[in-house]
Order: sequence, then C-alpha cells, then structure tokens
Amino acid sequence: MKCPNCGMDIVIATHLCPHCGYAHDFDGSIEPRREIPEPWEITPEKSRKRREKRERAASTWARSRAGRGAQEAAYVRDDRVREQDAVKHGSADEDVPERLWAFTRNLVLASLILCAALLFAASAFYLTGAYFELDGRYTSSYAYWMLPELRLLDTIFGAACIPIALTVITAFAQLRRGKRSGRGMLVFAAVLFCIVRFAYDVALTAAFDLGSELLSSIGDWLIPVVLYAVFVQLIIRKNPAFNVGTGT
Repeated sequence: MKCPNCGMDIVIATHLCPHCGYAHDFDGSIEPRREIPEPWEITPEKSRKRREKRERAASTWARSRAGRGAQEAAYVRDDRVREQDAVKHGSADEDVPERLWAFTRNLVLASLILCAALLFAASAFYLTGAYFELDGRYTSSYAYWMLPELRLLDTIFGAACIPIALTVITAFAQLRRGKRSGRGMLVFAAVLFCIVRFAYDVALTAAFDLGSELLSSIGDWLIPVVLYAVFVQLIIRKNPAFNVGTGT
C-alpha cells in the first residue's frame, strides 16, 4: 500500500513509514497496477475509431517508408558497385595505350644508346684501323704504310664520330627528361653524320680514283639513317610520354 504522507509504496507490515516516518498501520499489500491504455482507448467514443484509423495509417506509412529506404539503399549500393566496376574496367582500358606509349618511349631511348655505342665503336675502328684486322687480308700497319692518305682520312672520320656520339647522348638526356630540345639535337646529329660520311666517301673516291663505285653505295647507309631519324621524330612528336616539359 502507499503511504498517505509521501506516496511511497510500503511492501512490509509496519506502523511507521520507512521513508518519511509517518505513523500509520501498513499491512504490506501491493495495489494492482493498471496496464497503460492504447491512445484510442483514452479517446472519447465518438472519435475513437477515427483516432485508431489515423494511428494505424501512421504506423503503416512508417513501415512502408522503412521498406522504401532499405530498397533505395540497396539501389544506391548496386549503383556504387556498378560505378566501381566501370571505373576499374575503364582504368584498365586506359592503361593499355599508356603502357604502349611508355614502351615506344623506352624503345626510342634504347635505340639512341645503341646509336651512340655504334658511333664510339666506329670511332675506335677507324682511329686504330681495326677493320683491317677483321678483314684478315692485311694488317692496319701494312695498309697505312702503303696508303698514308687512307690513314689521314680514317683518323679524321674516326675523330668526327666522337662529337656526333656525344650529341646523340645529349639528345638522349634531353628526351629522357622530357625536353623537346632533344629532337633538334637528334636531327643535328643525323645531319652531321651524313655530311661527315659523305665527305669521307668523296675524299676516298678522289684520293684513290675509285670512280662511281663508292659513291653508288651511299644509299646503303644514307637511306637507313634518314628513315631512322624521321621515324624517331614522328614517335617523339606523337608520343605524350615525351611531352613532360619543354626546354630550350
């Protein structure tokens, strides 16, 4: 029962309230609790059905909204998955031309290193006359003793190959850093080599009266050099991997 003074529940038989000390005979009985009524149960009879209908409609709307929210979340999740797949496949497709351009760039740079190595090797062969040793019929000392003019021409041509090789290396360094000035250096090296080699052939023809035999073989080295220079220039111009920066 409840204390008449403080309203607290007294669940033991006593003559004093343990909470406030109020003198009263308490028997320790507990009053039955009434269940909490529904909202429409406390509404007057004339509007109870209308209140019940509104409450049930609101709960139905809340459940349907929760279902639509879950469905929309599933749609959003599916859209995100599709977008991620599209980005993944798109990036994979975009990587193919990038790898191709990078491969052609590395191929051009490797060819420049090969050209520089061949020029240094040619310089060593012509300065020392080692190409006679490869032929096997004459030694370089005997050939140069018999043909002193050849020794002079070989020395000039071999010495001229060194700055051409250094120019190719400079072009390699410029292109590797993405500077467009490497294109001009490469063209300069190709033109300089053609001039030096053509002058060497003309000098040999004039010195040893070789006629047109030597000059007719100019196309054997001129055509490959020109084709290589033009092909490399086209690759450098079209390849975006070489367009990292500009230089003068």
